[in-house]
Amino acid sequence: MHNLRKCLGIDIGTTSIKIAELVAEKTGARVTKLHTVPVPLPPGPLDAQRIEIVSKTIRDALKEQKITTKHAVFCISGQNVFVRKVRLPRTTEERLHRIIAYEARQQIPFALENALVEYQVFDLGPESDLEVLLVAVKKDLVNEFMKLVNKTALKPVAVSVSSFALFNFHVFDSTPFDRLCEELGLVKKKKDSKRQPSVAEPAAEGEQPSTKKKFSFKLPSFSFIKKKGQTAQTGEAEELPEVAVEEVPEKEIFEEVRAFVNIGAQTFDLAIARLGKYRLLGFTRSVPWGGLELTRSLQERLGIENFDEAEEIKREKAVVVVPGRENELDEAGADPDASEFATTWADRLILDIRKSLDYYISQPDGVAVDAIWLSGGQAVQPNLAAYIEEKLGIAVEIKTHVENDALRVPVVEENQAGITNFCIALGLGLTGLGYGRITIDFLPRELKTLREFKKKNIELLLLTAGLGAMIAVSTQVGQRDVANMKRWLEQNQMKIQTAAQTKAKLDEARQKRDKVNAKFTALGEAIGDRGFWLEFLGMLQNVKPAEVLITSIQMKPDGEVTIECEAENLRSLLDFVKALKGQTEWVKDIINSNVGDPSRVRFSNFVGKQVQTGVITLLVHWKKTRLAPARQTLEPGLMYPTPPPATPAAPRPGPGVGVPGAAEPML
Repeated sequence: MHNLRKCLGIDIGTTSIKIAELVAEKTGARVTKLHTVPVPLPPGPLDAQRIEIVSKTIRDALKEQKITTKHAVFCISGQNVFVRKVRLPRTTEERLHRIIAYEARQQIPFALENALVEYQVFDLGPESDLEVLLVAVKKDLVNEFMKLVNKTALKPVAVSVSSFALFNFHVFDSTPFDRLCEELGLVKKKKDSKRQPSVAEPAAEGEQPSTKKKFSFKLPSFSFIKKKGQTAQTGEAEELPEVAVEEVPEKEIFEEVRAFVNIGAQTFDLAIARLGKYRLLGFTRSVPWGGLELTRSLQERLGIENFDEAEEIKREKAVVVVPGRENELDEAGADPDASEFATTWADRLILDIRKSLDYYISQPDGVAVDAIWLSGGQAVQPNLAAYIEEKLGIAVEIKTHVENDALRVPVVEENQAGITNFCIALGLGLTGLGYGRITIDFLPRELKTLREFKKKNIELLLLTAGLGAMIAVSTQVGQRDVANMKRWLEQNQMKIQTAAQTKAKLDEARQKRDKVNAKFTALGEAIGDRGFWLEFLGMLQNVKPAEVLITSIQMKPDGEVTIECEAENLRSLLDFVKALKGQTEWVKDIINSNVGDPSRVRFSNFVGKQVQTGVITLLVHWKKTRLAPARQTLEPGLMYPTPPPATPAAPRPGPGVGVPGAAEPML
C-alpha cells in the first residue's frame, strides 16, 4: 500500500495505547518495538481534554522508548464504520466507479455529503463477478480523530479500521510470504506450474496453468471457493512441512474459515476470514461492549469503591466457570462471586459472537466457521477460551505468538499473553509497510495527495536526471548546428542582401498603399451620416418601453444626443435609462439623465393627463469608429466595388450605393 521501510502501528484504545514498530526486510518484516502505555483518563468521549492528554501520552511514550520512526498508521473503531459487501458485474473501471457510487447512495444509512466513502474491489476470477467492499464513516468523526493524530507529532500515512487491521495481521501470519507478495502485486507472479506447495498453503494445490486474460484492476485481487458446510482442524496446516501434492480440480480446494475476535476494554472486533485459494474478508462486526462491562459489574455487585481494585479482582480472582471443571476455582484461588459474574459476562459475549456467526452463515456466500482466534487485553480472562469452545462447539485459541517466520517479533515480557494485546497494532504496521490485504484508508484527501507526491520523489529524481542528460546532448548537437548555420550564412551572404533590399522596396510600396487607403476611408467618413442616425433611431425604438413617449430628440455632429421624453409613471422612464446604459455598442456614456424631478411633472397634450417628463443626454460612439476602413485593392488599378473604366457606363447608383459609408441626403 505504502511500501515504507519503517512504520509504526498505533492502536489507541479506551484504557491503553499499543505501539508497534516494524521494519521491512527482504524476507518479511521485523518488529523492533512493542510497547503498551495506559491512558491516564477514565473512559469517555473524544473531547478536547482527552485529545490533549492522549496525544501527550503518545509523545512521551515514543520519547521514553527512543522510537524515532515518524510514519505511522492509525485506526478508528469499527463500531463507527458502515461496512457492506456488494457483488457487481465485471465492467470497465469508470463504469464500475459509477455503479459503486449508486450502491453507496442506496445502502449507506446517512447523508453522503457528511460522510467519507471508500471502497476496495476484489477480483474473484475471470468467470466470476467482482466483490466490492464498501466502507463509510461520518466526516465529523474522522475530523475529530485527526485533531488527536496531528498532536502526536507523527506523520500519518493511513487511517484504517480496527477490524480491518486485525484481519490484515492474521492474513499475514497465515500466508507464506512469497505468495502474499504475489497476491499483493509486490513481486511478479510466478508462471511455473511445478511450484512445490505446502499443506499450510492450500491455495497452490489447485492452481492450473491458464492463458485466459484476467480482469485488470489497480487493487489486489483474491477469491475463495469452498463447499458450504466444510470444517477444518485448526493448527495442522501450519505444523506440517512442505510436501509435493497432486493437483486437484479447483472446485475441490479446501478452504478454512477462521473468526478473529479482539476483545478490548470498551469494544470487541470480529473479522471472519476465508483462507482458501485466496484470502478474503467474509464478514466484520464491531460491538460496543468489552472488558469494562465486567469491571463495572464487579464494582457494583461486590460493593467495591475503587475502580482499580475491581480491575485487579477481575484479572486475578475472576475465573470463568467451565461446566465440569468447577474444582479449578479452589485450585486457582478464585473468588466464587467474582467468577460467577465473569461467567455471566462470558455468556453475553458468546451470545454476541453466536449472533454474528449465525448472520454470516445466513448470507449467500456464508459458511460455517472452523476456528476462533482470540486476542486483545480481555482475551486472557482465565478459562474464557475454553468456555467459548464448550458453548459454541468450535475450536478456540488465544493468539499469543506469531506462526509465520516472515514476521519476527521480540519476546514480550510484560505478561504471559505474548502478542495478544498487539494484534491490531501489528496489523496497522504491516499495512503501512505495504503488506495489508485490505487497504481502506480514511486519511483526509489533502494528506493522501501529499503522500502520493512524496512517493514519486524517486521518479521525479530520475526524470530530472533524464532531462539533464537530454540538455547535455542537445547542447552538443546545438553547437554543431550553430557552426553549420554560420557556414551557410557565409555562403549565401549575397542572396541575403538581395532579399533584404527587395523586402525594403515591398515595405515602401505597402506604406504608399496604406496612405491611399486612409484617404479613401476619410472620404467615406466625410459623406453624409443619415444612415448612421437612422440605425441609432431604430435602436432607440427597440429598447424604449411602450409607455415612454419621445417628444423631442437632438443629434449633434459631435455625437451628443439629447432626448426629451415623458411617461405616466416614473418607473418606465427609469427602465428606459437602464436600457440605454445596456446598449454599450451604441452608447459611450450617459452625460445626464434628469429623470424623477418632481418639478418636471406636467400636463401632456399628447395623452391628455399629468405625466412625468425627463431629459436624457448621452454620448454615442461616433460614426468614424463604426465605419470599416477602405478595402484593399483586388488587382492593380481595380477598386471594389467600382468597375474598371473600360466597361460600359452603368446607371448611376442611388444615394448610399457604391461608396463605403455613403447615405441618403440629410433630413
